[in-house]
Amino acid sequence: MGSCTGCGGCCYPVVLPRHISKAHLKAEPGFRFVAPGGADADRCKQWVLEDLTRISRAEALRRRPALAMNPLANSGQFFYECRQYDVETRKCRDYENRPSICSGFPWYGLGPVAETIVDLPDCGYREDLG
Repeated sequence: MGSCTGCGGCCYPVVLPRHISKAHLKAEPGFRFVAPGGADADRCKQWVLEDLTRISRAEALRRRPALAMNPLANSGQFFYECRQYDVETRKCRDYENRPSICSGFPWYGLGPVAETIVDLPDCGYREDLG
């Protein structure tokens, strides 16, 4: 079973589907965030609204060029930077309190899917792909 190597690739930038955008969450106050594992939907919603700042696709690709290879990142996703991510150390400033959308990466209990980490060559979870 793979484990996190601390490469920081999954955090720089953060890639989320369009239905989890700040605009959508603000426009739909009753939206129930379906968090991986369902454990902390409110914490995930708070994280998106308070800790993420949207960046352009071009900026996301500048930060992580290999992202262009990821089919999931090229299917109508939004890109963000997280204020909890420290670029210098490549670590989360609030690791112990991160939401399940972060702690569940990359499989979220569903099993390995190559597309999730195709653009993360240093990800320790690659060994789960067999």
